Amino acid sequence: MRRTLVYRIALDAVLSALYFALAIASLKITPNFVITFASVAVVIVALLYTPFDAFMVAFLGELLKQMLLYGFTATTMLWLVPGVLRALIISIVALIYRNKDKYLEEHKIAYFVTVIIASLITTAANTIVIYIDAKLFNYPANLTIVIMIMRILSSIITAVLVSIIAVPVVKASSKVALDRAPLKSQKEALKKQANKADNIEVSA
Repeated sequence: MRRTLVYRIALDAVLSALYFALAIASLKITPNFVITFASVAVVIVALLYTPFDAFMVAFLGELLKQMLLYGFTATTMLWLVPGVLRALIISIVALIYRNKDKYLEEHKIAYFVTVIIASLITTAANTIVIYIDAKLFNYPANLTIVIMIMRILSSIITAVLVSIIAVPVVKASSKVALDRAPLKSQKEALKKQANKADNIEVSA
């Protein structure tokens, strides 16, 4: 158990750094059509572990990005909200599936729909933050209908690409001893083993 916890903490740290690096290296096709793979880190940790792990990766990764690019401002914490929302949505759905003894990524339609919806909600939240930030710092938000359509399209395209990339990484994790959060049946089996071991110790 301790070994698993160490791996999880280490993986959270690595994925936070990966989130940060990929966010910095976004592909900007136009000023309002940006493809970023930062959410790959979020999707991976959301599928592998708990909502708390996903929250930490999104929070720390986005915080690093904001501090490096813009420093700490009155709206810094607001800029963390969209990424955190994505992480929580995907990880909570993944948790619901694990409690049903299933892995989310093995159910393709539910998986892609979840990631796309999370991406669209993230885009909506990000748009709200842009509007608030523009009002506070007196600059034009430029949130026209055309720009919003471009942002939605880039969000959907990014979500599909990220979903495709994340699956083989999650599958490969089992080959390098990175234990993922257990299914319901696995939890019950571990609990039975622990109870059996306790009973043996008591009888001894």
